[in-house]
Amino acid sequence: MVTPDGVTAAVETVIRRWGRLDVVVANAGMSTLGTFDTLDDAQWTRMREINLDGLIRLARASMPSLRASRGNFLAISSVAGFGGDWNQAGYHATKGAVNALIQSMTLDLGRHWVRLNAIAPAFTATRLTQARPSRSWSSAAPPRRRHREERVRPISRGSADLAGSRR
Repeated sequence: MVTPDGVTAAVETVIRRWGRLDVVVANAGMSTLGTFDTLDDAQWTRMREINLDGLIRLARASMPSLRASRGNFLAISSVAGFGGDWNQAGYHATKGAVNALIQSMTLDLGRHWVRLNAIAPAFTATRLTQARPSRSWSSAAPPRRRHREERVRPISRGSADLAGSRR
């Protein structure tokens, strides 16, 4: 989903097979550990191409069909896009751009009855993240920040607990 031709071919294949396009999920993402000054241009470019440019290309290719079907475009972002963290400059920057882009696209395309949303999950253990050193993102954090994760409460008691009103 990085090249324009690849994205266009994928969208056209779906439309040819099913006759229309109702839902598109943009679920590509990758991360390279590093600070803003230790990531080289190739690493920055690769993260941007996968995390942001591919989403833009997919949205462009699919939007005519989604307008026609009054469909849905869903981007998988990350809570990382809402703020910075140690050793994750490129990932946080690109996911922040995804969040801002989806908000802008929602304003621009709402009048065409296209629904746009982003889901922003937290860290997810996958095949790609297994190779990372344990807690690599928090090992560079000051001790106060590292210990914070030990105080995280489960959210199973309901939304009132999230706001801290129970306890």
